[in-house]
Amino acid sequence: MGLSVFIFTGYPWEELQRSVDPGHRALLEVSDLLVAGPYDRNLPCKHQLLASANQQLVFLTDRYRHFDFGQKRRVEYRIGPDGDVRVSGFPID
Repeated sequence: MGLSVFIFTGYPWEELQRSVDPGHRALLEVSDLLVAGPYDRNLPCKHQLLASANQQLVFLTDRYRHFDFGQKRRVEYRIGPDGDVRVSGFPID
């Protein structure tokens, strides 16, 4: 279908690499990009995909590159016909 898989996880990358959980392994095998590490509200980050500075962006395939994601934080707001608002990204408090 041409779609990509992007995972946000609270697990550190090193822990995921050592995992023998078949579900972890299967998901990583079909994923393109991963944000690894727990969110820490005391470590704010300006990267558009990372919520805190202790998190790591891991490229699992060649579909994306570091330059695809700049340092400017972006947020997308979608308002549905029923008035439902969906927010993608990390708005600054």
